[in-house]
Amino acid sequence: MVAEPAKVGVWVQTPDTTVDVTVNKTLTEAETKDATFYFALFTDENYTTRLSDVISVTIPAGQTEASVTMKDVDLSSIKQQTNNANNVYLLETDAKGNQIHNYTPAYTGNKISTDATTNQTVDVTNTKNTGEITLTKTLAGMEGGDVTGDTFYFALFTKNAAGDYVRYEEAPVQSLTFTEAGSQDVIFKDVPKGMDFYVLETNANGVPTYTGDSGTYTADSGIRYSFLPVTRSAVQAGGTTTITNFEQTQYSITVSKVLIADDVKSTPVFSVGLFTKSGNDYTQVGTTKNVTAGSDVTFDGLKADTPYYIFEMDGDKRVENGASFQMPVVLDPKNSTTKTDTTFYVSYDCCDDDSKVAALTLTKDAPQANTIITNTTKNPAQIKVTKIATEDGNPADSHEATVALFTMEIGRAHV
Repeated sequence: MVAEPAKVGVWVQTPDTTVDVTVNKTLTEAETKDATFYFALFTDENYTTRLSDVISVTIPAGQTEASVTMKDVDLSSIKQQTNNANNVYLLETDAKGNQIHNYTPAYTGNKISTDATTNQTVDVTNTKNTGEITLTKTLAGMEGGDVTGDTFYFALFTKNAAGDYVRYEEAPVQSLTFTEAGSQDVIFKDVPKGMDFYVLETNANGVPTYTGDSGTYTADSGIRYSFLPVTRSAVQAGGTTTITNFEQTQYSITVSKVLIADDVKSTPVFSVGLFTKSGNDYTQVGTTKNVTAGSDVTFDGLKADTPYYIFEMDGDKRVENGASFQMPVVLDPKNSTTKTDTTFYVSYDCCDDDSKVAALTLTKDAPQANTIITNTTKNPAQIKVTKIATEDGNPADSHEATVALFTMEIGRAHV
């Protein structure tokens, strides 16, 4: 039935005159597995406008023939919808009603008059029009080193008019597993001839891991790779293509957050930032990251031989070693709606001789580093003085003394 679809809940009378269109499908060569074929009516032989739903028929493995019938086709309504077109065409499609490319169909009787009042028969004979695309995948370590090992996934894509990659879903996602450096092949079979395809690396669901805009990507395994070629070239059935991945050393700094505060029973969230330094000027790398007290946060994707500095952040300001900042926190989880402005003192485990935050420099031999930022609600920069007074060897009942704090230079003393 190809008349205008009925609205939900509205009864539509079956037209007085409809015809059935029976499709007899024949393969010139049997397939080794069940194969499903699809058909629809169109305004012309160029697949310009589809006029019907898509119907399908499955030919079992080892067989070459099957038939399917499109029931109750209202040709008179179609004629009205197509400005009194004299004919419609039954054409073979894919599951979505698009033109097929993996077979070359030969039709008999597929030009159907819109004035027809008797059932129609269309014979469709298919000749396979496919080949293979071979991908050679190479995995290498940096500077000839070892690799961790990983599973890689690949899929075929076409490009639309806007230049975007579009998954060719007739070809399944394929995979290769590497346990050592080397090369392996993967073959895409039954690829339509005469079409441009692009073999892209994907995740297990066929989503591209990169599209040629960047020279590196991080796989689902967490391993980072560079690859060649960066820009993918089109390949057709019968052709070959290559992808070479180089496992990248992963440079990262992990920050552990320690909170020492008896008066804070909750687990506040603090902010940390990563910086480089030129002279006395700091430049933040990336964005500030949040870290909960008692947990870690990692800055990854870093470079070797670059001095990095980790700072506690108070908004967009760096907090130096020994300094403090205020932020509202929940002191007691039992009263989670009440926040109290609380002063936190900051200390770093990575400091130079002047007690300033020192640089962390990653190298090929030491690509990861760890550092600790400790917060406390009590000022650690204090000296406690205990005064004991005695009289005749016994503790004095009361005694008052004055103490002072001094610094010292050679030969001089300063208050």
